[in-house]
Amino acid sequence: MRPLIVAVADGMGDLPCPASGGTPLETAATPTLDQMARHAVTGLCRTIPPRTIAGTETGLPALAGYDPQQFRLPRGPLEAMGAGISPAPDTAVWRLNIVSLDPADRVEDFTAGNLDDESAARLLHAAAHLAHPSLACITGSSFRHLLLQHHARRNTAAPDIPLPHESQGAHRRILLDALQTVPKLHRLVTGSLALPQARRQNGGKLMLWPWGQGHRPHLPSFAALHGRRAAMVAGIPLALGLAQAAGMTVARNAAFTGDIHTDYAAKSREALALLKDHDTVFIHLEATDLYGHNRDAAGKRDALTRFDTQILRPLYRAYPQAVFLVTCDHLTPVTTGRHHAGPVPFLVYDAALPAMPPRHFCEATAARSGLCLPCGPSLLGLALEHACSPSV
Repeated sequence: MRPLIVAVADGMGDLPCPASGGTPLETAATPTLDQMARHAVTGLCRTIPPRTIAGTETGLPALAGYDPQQFRLPRGPLEAMGAGISPAPDTAVWRLNIVSLDPADRVEDFTAGNLDDESAARLLHAAAHLAHPSLACITGSSFRHLLLQHHARRNTAAPDIPLPHESQGAHRRILLDALQTVPKLHRLVTGSLALPQARRQNGGKLMLWPWGQGHRPHLPSFAALHGRRAAMVAGIPLALGLAQAAGMTVARNAAFTGDIHTDYAAKSREALALLKDHDTVFIHLEATDLYGHNRDAAGKRDALTRFDTQILRPLYRAYPQAVFLVTCDHLTPVTTGRHHAGPVPFLVYDAALPAMPPRHFCEATAARSGLCLPCGPSLLGLALEHACSPSV
């Protein structure tokens, strides 16, 4: 049994954009991926099933072997677990974004310009005084926070809340209308808009945006499903919470910021340390997704090059006989700035495979292979099959 390294560059894939000379993955310098591609199975995979959210809360669990159509994994409770919070059975957890509105009350940025921690804490502290006693704001960092709703029954129909990262340019009323069925939250959101801490210098406002609600999930462990000891290297609470729910070792490091400023090399060093006593290591990178949302092709291209040279290259050099699965959880095209449920490109490197002609790994070459796997668990299964086979 060989080590398996699963490297997920969040939102890495794009839709074709010939007018710009190619996608960020097509135009990025990725020498390590190109070298791996000579001994690899490449193709596409449908990580997002029909009628599910095209997001990390769907795609990442699928890549870890948890079928989204069997296991409902809301973002809020996973992020709470990733933050070290163990919600009570009757507590619903909401992800709580702070978004910025322009002077016309339209969503300007779902990250509020990567709001600084101090400003976020001031707003949430003031908002907490407006909250119903059954609600509790949990301060996280930047624009990412949590809201606990105590005494919430599991069988209560969940309101259809618009996703903040899919709502840029929309008027704030789309959230307020959706929250009409949850009066406590509606009052909290509308009340916080009147706070002095919500005012912005350009005449706009900061707005609380609850979404991704649910109760704590219960998953079979990764070890029980696959007979392998796994670990997760990531910066976003969602990935850490998934790992905890799946019984994986969770690597926490302040250098893993979950934003565009994360320490790529530190993630590689952590993975190398974990591979000494784990046979499967997941590595998640968020920066590629954020650049996609910002429609920043150059930034996304640079992030992919750093993913290749600072994360993949040291691991590849240290473990050339390991099996690598390199892919993404969903598409985040720079042409739209929004998540897309289309099939994602993947590469399964195995040194035991016959050498192929040189090729650049990207969406187009993955599609030309003709292989399209039906779901994320089937892609993990392919990688595990190679990891359980003898090396050269």
